[in-house]
Amino acid sequence: MPRKASKGGKRRHKHCCGKRAKKSRDGSSSSTTGLAVVRVWIMGHSIVHWAGVRARESGMGPALGLPRHVHVSWFARRGMLWGELLPMVRTLMAREGPPSAIVIQLGENDLVSVGCLVLRSLILKDLEELVSTLPTTKVFWSHFLQRRVWRDSHRPAATESARKRVTAAAAHKVLSLGGAVIAHPEITFKAITLFRPDGVHLSPLGCDTWLQAVASNLKDGLGL
Repeated sequence: MPRKASKGGKRRHKHCCGKRAKKSRDGSSSSTTGLAVVRVWIMGHSIVHWAGVRARESGMGPALGLPRHVHVSWFARRGMLWGELLPMVRTLMAREGPPSAIVIQLGENDLVSVGCLVLRSLILKDLEELVSTLPTTKVFWSHFLQRRVWRDSHRPAATESARKRVTAAAAHKVLSLGGAVIAHPEITFKAITLFRPDGVHLSPLGCDTWLQAVASNLKDGLGL
């Protein structure tokens, strides 16, 4: 699948995000609510890309129906691998400053090509570095999603087992670092209607399910 960057939609939207970020760094408040701006980054691979598209097309909107002083930016790359996360974060940090919260849906694409223990170790190390780099940012770890099809896997059952082990370890690490965990119990390989025919990407209904979980956890985790 060709890679395609998705950083919040069109250039005009991206420009707006930059302006909002500058205001946040200056400590300004939302002009409409008088509340301090809460900036959220949602980052990851195709799940995030298509969820962002769905959010913009649906009544939820790109800000996920959150209060008006919450500004949500989407940073996704189709086919993105775990090792691309920290470089992307550093680039965004230099341009926009730290966000209030970051949601991460990433790592499933590595499961087939990287050994379970190696991937687990890499993710735990990078999560520690992420929190060290963004000490004022709350990290939301979104569980690795099940898939109906694990492409290029010769042992799908083993890949599914690795998914469970790695996401559990990462979730434990994030909680120990003061972050939060977003579970997706409804998105299972048995829920056919939540997936596209390829068995990998989420259908519009699947995206809605994912978006609702993210929005709900952001509300609770940030006290919105």
